[in-house]
Amino acid sequence: MEEGFVRFMRKWYYFVGVGLALLATMFAVFFPALAVVMIVIVLVAAGFLLYYYYKYDILKKEKNPIRKVPKPLMRVEDVQAESSVMPDLDEMAKVAAQGAPTIKRHMIEGSGMDMVERYFPLGEILFPISFIADRERAKYQEGSFDVGEPVCLWHTTSVWFSASGPTDKVQYMVHCSKCPSPKGIQKSLEDTKKIVELVSVTTLREGKMQMLDETLMDAVKRGTGELPG
Repeated sequence: MEEGFVRFMRKWYYFVGVGLALLATMFAVFFPALAVVMIVIVLVAAGFLLYYYYKYDILKKEKNPIRKVPKPLMRVEDVQAESSVMPDLDEMAKVAAQGAPTIKRHMIEGSGMDMVERYFPLGEILFPISFIADRERAKYQEGSFDVGEPVCLWHTTSVWFSASGPTDKVQYMVHCSKCPSPKGIQKSLEDTKKIVELVSVTTLREGKMQMLDETLMDAVKRGTGELPG
């Protein structure tokens, strides 16, 4: 209640003063005998408001004292050690991939780096890939590349790998819940992801991959040959 009263007086003090002055004038015109009494009442009210305001400010300062705590001094070795620590870009990429679009766009605030999300077509499957890059300068950030779980090129649903046969002649298959039959592939899921990462990173380093976000529909069109790339 105290804060509301003080807030009201700070905002409307001019109109409160004008109102009191008009009230005193009315008494002076229509009730001359009470003019002196009214002036005394106005002065007392003004004094009360001033006292109340300063009392509130004093109590507020006592409740919220400003204490300047001196920061401990650091040694030169400690400063150099902190400044030489590199950020964990892989962890930043994972956190950004799980966050909102605003977090993805400004993952490294003020550096011009953004999270870029694309797809890598391989056979009849698509691998979601993400990395950090400066879009304007077409500069790729080393160590930020991440490969997601693959989806079917034709149905855009998740696929899974299976293995069969002896150890020296293992046969890998890719399964889709909507495809009529599984499709053969030469490598396991882990090895295929490594191949996707190697080819994609090499393409980024050579400047052959556009550093723009790509929708799943565009990736499907590229995979089926409707779009170049």
